[in-house]
Amino acid sequence: METNLALIEKELIKETDPVVNGALVLNVSTVAEKEIAVSEMNLVNGLIKKVKETFGPIKEKAHAAHKEVCDQEKRHLLPLETAILTIKQKIGTFDLEMKRLREEEERKAREEAQRAYEEQLAEAQKMIDEILAKTQDVDETIDLINMELKRDDLTEIERQKLESQLEISYAIKENNKEKVEEIHARASEPVFIPPTPRLVVPDTKTKGASTRFELVPTVVNKMALIKAVANGAVPETVLDVNMGALKKYVNMMKRATPGVSCEEKAVVSGRAS
Repeated sequence: METNLALIEKELIKETDPVVNGALVLNVSTVAEKEIAVSEMNLVNGLIKKVKETFGPIKEKAHAAHKEVCDQEKRHLLPLETAILTIKQKIGTFDLEMKRLREEEERKAREEAQRAYEEQLAEAQKMIDEILAKTQDVDETIDLINMELKRDDLTEIERQKLESQLEISYAIKENNKEKVEEIHARASEPVFIPPTPRLVVPDTKTKGASTRFELVPTVVNKMALIKAVANGAVPETVLDVNMGALKKYVNMMKRATPGVSCEEKAVVSGRAS
């Protein structure tokens, strides 16, 4: 086949090279020269047709052989690829469920910690209110708070609330209203720190494989997405312009299109000779 192809290529080069070289030096500046160019174009079209007809049967034969090999490969690969896809789906389903359970545990732990925090905060505030109810004298208030701060059984929240109230009492004693307001704004409530939950769900990491979790988007409102891109909320890289549809539209409408610049080009067609 290589010998036959070499002979075919040699004959075609002999026939096509002069035409190709002639096209490179062709000049079209008059109607007469245009007629010559059209004749040359149709000659080239004829040679293109001849080349395709020459190599067509050879390509078909090679394609048939290639297709047979690919089909045999596919018959062996398909069940294996299906098997690995099934395994990955089962692993992914398991990991997703474990992730859901871990997140559920974390949510419950946060809610429980939040409830405990709010209860301790209420108890701490009750302690402060009881101290303030005992006396109107700021010095006595300071003494009572200092006595409470010496206790060993105070929670961290109670200690923070007592220390803040002590600062406020000293500011009141100094008749510093601005400082009182500043302390109130800064330390009205202790900072809530979410706990690290004790996870019951096991770690699913294994050697030889890794799992990552990703979001798979579905466009349910195209215009809302386009507006988000226009507003800068979403990057424009998420949108692809269908250039084929755009070209068809501008040639049909023949008018300016927002955001589009058009360059007019001549499309020349001919026939084989």
